[in-house]
Amino acid sequence: MEPELPPGTSATKLFEDKTPNAIILNRILLNSLNVAAHDDLEQADGSELIDQIVLLSRKLLSVWKHLQAYQAQERALAEQAATWPATKREYSQELYEEFGVCSVQIKSTLDHLVQIMRPILGRNKWTMYSFGDRGERVLASPQRNTSKHHAGHVRMMEHQLFNETNKSWLTLIIDARDQVNHGMAGGMKIERFAVYRDAAAPSICRCGTTSSASAMRW
Repeated sequence: MEPELPPGTSATKLFEDKTPNAIILNRILLNSLNVAAHDDLEQADGSELIDQIVLLSRKLLSVWKHLQAYQAQERALAEQAATWPATKREYSQELYEEFGVCSVQIKSTLDHLVQIMRPILGRNKWTMYSFGDRGERVLASPQRNTSKHHAGHVRMMEHQLFNETNKSWLTLIIDARDQVNHGMAGGMKIERFAVYRDAAAPSICRCGTTSSASAMRW
């Protein structure tokens, strides 16, 4: 049910979060907007920061939607394969497509995340528009361009965002994106999207790639 608005007023839906417990809205969008509302930026920079936060939230929702579509297709194909003979094998076009789109959206989200720094640090200091070198260039920029007074914040960013755990999955998904969309490193073999019933364990159906997209959980 839509809330009642005072007479003479109107409202525009800015963002609708369909993730479980509205995790993007509650953990990222609202908290970030609350911080932005108390910044000391110029009006134009403050408005740009809010716009970037909203766009980042939308990008994250796109990642979630394509991940859900991939996993739903994976489950449906596994159910079909349960009735197949052990000699039958198919390479799923649907999984191939959803994996490609999901990996692109993840990289695009990272590129949007980078741009949030621009209105904060200033256009002259932050000229980066992409998550280059798997984030190494992103980390190097604040290390070079921020004063010693903010060195602690930079170290905290490095610890939170560029720890070994995050570097591991970032490398996996960016490499996968490059393989499936740009054919780099020999491309991603279509065999990675095989659907079949495992002859060694007949009750188990194998389905989909074992790389990042099938392993991600929201």
